[in-house]
Amino acid sequence: MNTSQHGSNNITTRVALLRQQHENTFFQEQEKEVRELDPKTVDFKKYSDLPIARVKRIMKGDEDVNMVSSEVPVILGEACKIFIHDVCKQAWFKTSLEKRKNLQRNDIKEIIETTEQFDFLVDVFDGTIEAEKLEAKQKHQLAQLDQAKKA
Repeated sequence: MNTSQHGSNNITTRVALLRQQHENTFFQEQEKEVRELDPKTVDFKKYSDLPIARVKRIMKGDEDVNMVSSEVPVILGEACKIFIHDVCKQAWFKTSLEKRKNLQRNDIKEIIETTEQFDFLVDVFDGTIEAEKLEAKQKHQLAQLDQAKKA
């Protein structure tokens, strides 16, 4: 085994250990935070970090959804926040082990591809990348056409 393969396996093992430690504490911390909220004093419509109107609009975008009660977008927004935090924290483990300071798309992609609970995102993530590449290619072609017309 060459040095780069050994280093890669070492990082993968360390990331797996950090993920396991993270899973043991992350959801316990989230549950504790939710249980400490006092429903009498917290205005849940203002509590969420995600824009509740956008969450509600996305929910209503589904043709099977006719009406949405006011509590549901708040709860779903909180669930989304926890989910995003979990994905990013796991990707950050990989980033920090590689001694980088910036989280990159590939870090998130690797977490999605290597974590069973995120399997449902593999096709979505790949489709997003392909769509962005296609959009960039189309913009480049349009710019070339504009330059050709000006010449």
